[in-house]
Amino acid sequence: MYCLILLFWEPLLTHNLKTIQIMDESISTQLTVVVEQQGLALESAQNIKLAFAPFFDQAEEWRKKVELINVTDASQTREMKMARDTRLALREIRIKADKVRKQLKEDSLRRGRAVDGVFNVLEFLIKPMETDLDNKEKFVQRLEEERKAALKIHREELLLPYQIDTSFYQLGEMSEDSFSALLDNLRIAQEAKAELARKAEDEKIAKEKADLEERARIQAEVERLRKEAAEKEAALKIERDKVETARKEAEEKARKELEAIQAKARAEQKAAEILRKETEEKVRKEKEALEAKAKTERDAAEAARKAVEEKARKEREALEAKVRAEKEAAAKAIAEADAKLKAAKDAEAKRIADELAAQKKAAAAPDKQKLKVLADSIRKIALPTMSTPEGTAIVQEVKGQAEKFAIWVEKRSLTL
Repeated sequence: MYCLILLFWEPLLTHNLKTIQIMDESISTQLTVVVEQQGLALESAQNIKLAFAPFFDQAEEWRKKVELINVTDASQTREMKMARDTRLALREIRIKADKVRKQLKEDSLRRGRAVDGVFNVLEFLIKPMETDLDNKEKFVQRLEEERKAALKIHREELLLPYQIDTSFYQLGEMSEDSFSALLDNLRIAQEAKAELARKAEDEKIAKEKADLEERARIQAEVERLRKEAAEKEAALKIERDKVETARKEAEEKARKELEAIQAKARAEQKAAEILRKETEEKVRKEKEALEAKAKTERDAAEAARKAVEEKARKEREALEAKVRAEKEAAAKAIAEADAKLKAAKDAEAKRIADELAAQKKAAAAPDKQKLKVLADSIRKIALPTMSTPEGTAIVQEVKGQAEKFAIWVEKRSLTL
């Protein structure tokens, strides 16, 4: 089976490539089939067949020789040379056939250009007359189109202030009532948009004013709390100064009492010493007569001296213990006062921080939430610790009134 692909006359055959199967039929029959499939005029088809038939005959002759050449071994140099000569001969046939193809195509192209030239002359004569008659035939239609085009331009100018895409509207085809309705709708929409923008601007200004007032209120509240903290700090300082003064007074009192006891003990000791000397002198004078009595009195005096010394020692130790206890109590009171002061400072700082955080959170919350936060802040107000029953009662009453006020605020918030 041998297949020969014939490609020729490119303008007509570029999209109709056919593969011709060469079997037992003759080359002439195959050429006839290929040419007739293109639908050419008989004379043109015959010219093509005659031009290429010699090349097919030569190719067929060489095909038979090609079938006889068979190379299977490297030593077959003669067959290899025959293959080269045969290839070059077939190449020569192909090149000559290609020259014929180019000549035939060139003739066809010149003929096509001549046909186009004649037609263009004829078209140049007829086309202006057709255009003139068409304009006369569609005179009314053309006037209507011009009117619609002018109307469209006019209406587009009327719609310019509204800044809309007019490509969605058939302005030239639209009736006057429809266009008037469109203008009214656009005007209403624009006015509504402007009104919304104005309201938005008014709301923005009102909100900014409210924010400024709220910030001013918060600043004032912070200043108030700072002032209260300073006042409490001053009150705590006064209290601490009182405690320190009391401690110094207690120490001074204890020192004076100790000095008095020591002076008394020294005086009693001195008196005892004088008494002892007098007794010894008396005993010495009366020694001989009253030796036994003197010895008894001496022993009694010694016992009395020891009792006085023991009493003075015990009183001195008791006084020293009392002074130590008072010093410890004073130190403890100072430590407790400092601890209370620190706790009060911490509690006040925490309360201020909590209030500021609650106020900040409340500022961003709705009015209902703000009132709830206000009620919680009222409940969390730090109350001082009183040192008298009357002060404690007043603080408890204030606490009850604060709770009542917080409940009243919560109830009022439910009405929003």
